[in-house]
Amino acid sequence: YSADIYEMVQERVKNIPEEERERVFFLFKYSDTEMQTSGENFFGQFWAEAVGAVNVAEEIQTDNQVSVNMEQVYAWNPSMIYISNFTAAQPTDLYTNGIGNYDWSATQAVQEKQVFKMPLGMYRSYTPGVDTPVTLLWFAKTTYPELFEEIDMIQETKDYYKEVFGVELTDAQAASIFAPDAQAGMGF
Repeated sequence: YSADIYEMVQERVKNIPEEERERVFFLFKYSDTEMQTSGENFFGQFWAEAVGAVNVAEEIQTDNQVSVNMEQVYAWNPSMIYISNFTAAQPTDLYTNGIGNYDWSATQAVQEKQVFKMPLGMYRSYTPGVDTPVTLLWFAKTTYPELFEEIDMIQETKDYYKEVFGVELTDAQAASIFAPDAQAGMGF
């Protein structure tokens, strides 16, 4: 299933011209005292490449997460921001500058309301895990909705959980995976 989803996504994004690829920023950890992202050697790079996007921080060669500042984010000016579940931050926190003294208003992603909280199923989906195929499909559909418009994420998730885990999710349970609350990121 994982290979099939990956190949389907690759087929749909392979012809996106370089200049039209979304420029994404992964907000791995975020608080009033720190901001960390994914450089070339962390999971965000995989997600970006897997959906045909560009990780704006790929120039950073440090393994794992790395601290950055707003000046770097301004210079990168991402078109989309993905917030991991290793932080309590939510898209609203960036739209309202609700955490610390950071001002996100000059970034394209915030101006165009293209900030998303990552799904939370069996575990935090930023890292590889049992939900990776569903997460990949969500990333692809969220990043390039026009290429995946017929994909029903709720039904895909219900089918996946039934097939892989033998669990029948309700629509509400499946939908909750794609709307984790701030508590999901507490303690990291």
